[in-house]
Amino acid sequence: MKLLFDFDPRPPLAALLLGLAGCAQHNSALEPYAKATLTAGVGLGDFRLGQTTLGSVVQRFGVESVTQLASDEVGLELFYEHGQLALLFLIDPDCMRSLPNGLRPAVADMAAFLERNPCLREARLSSLSVREGSDAQSSFFQGASDAGVKLWGGRAEPLEHGTPGGGGGHILAGMNPSNPREQIQFKSGIVFYLKPPPDGNPALAHIQRITLFPALE
Repeated sequence: MKLLFDFDPRPPLAALLLGLAGCAQHNSALEPYAKATLTAGVGLGDFRLGQTTLGSVVQRFGVESVTQLASDEVGLELFYEHGQLALLFLIDPDCMRSLPNGLRPAVADMAAFLERNPCLREARLSSLSVREGSDAQSSFFQGASDAGVKLWGGRAEPLEHGTPGGGGGHILAGMNPSNPREQIQFKSGIVFYLKPPPDGNPALAHIQRITLFPALE
């Protein structure tokens, strides 16, 4: 019985704009999240899907880098810890239409942009993602999922979350052309990306990225 499968939920992106806002240094305010639990469909620590606002994150942690994503949906993705933590906030269409110059000014000065556009401050966290560093010890995220699955874990470990299944067309945090194509997704709201070793042996693939999203009905 084959439980592992290839699934690529990424819709085509009409735009991908990357801007840096601040230098990529360690943010001590994020240390509590390094060993927090990734709860499928819920969040990481007090980063709560559908609850945590863009304004509160920028106020507490500043901005390391920000990306604008656009397809059928439009979002702002904040990156921290050298890109190893990604937080995606989808923008309400009515709010988007109220912005005279779109989201481009957010790249230059996110805090000032949010001050000028209050509706953006209320954008809610839609998904979040953690990925590996250069090795297990240097990875920002040292915690595990609510089923005990960690970055750098083996290919069978995600099955601790049950039977894989589900999928969708929403953009997710951490989407990147360099992500491994092999993914294991669960309706509970978690997906694991499996990276093969240099020799390509799929049996030795490890977990490179873990992404949370709202649970699927």
